[in-house]
Amino acid sequence: MATSELEKFWDDAETVIACDRWIDAGLAEDRADRDVTTEWLFDAPSQPAVATVTAVEPGVMCGGPAAVRVFQRQLGEAGPERLRVAHRTPEGSAVSAGELVLQIEGPLDVILAAERTALNIVGHLGGGATQTRAWAERAPGVSI
Repeated sequence: MATSELEKFWDDAETVIACDRWIDAGLAEDRADRDVTTEWLFDAPSQPAVATVTAVEPGVMCGGPAAVRVFQRQLGEAGPERLRVAHRTPEGSAVSAGELVLQIEGPLDVILAAERTALNIVGHLGGGATQTRAWAERAPGVSI
């Protein structure tokens, strides 16, 4: 699939519904609605903050739109304008260790409450995409 086709996948209505269910389950499991640590540690937990995600090792970027959606779901109806995607590496792109793959700007409490779920999604999907690319490279002439 071309990068643009991969990007379009995330806009499909069925994908959005399934992704939202996955995200909501992840946020619930991580107890994102009860981040008492953030409330306890910071005097102004909704102060502006920046979350930066870098690749730990070389691989293939996958799940960026879902990760962004995690932060949007955590923010809820409180105002999507309070969240800004400063950088997102396109789906299917090769990434190097240490490379910036995602940068989100928004309220600190939203970022801290949602970061684990977002990282789990990118790690899971990126790992699968990286392994799939490695298998495809070992099977020349086979169309996937």
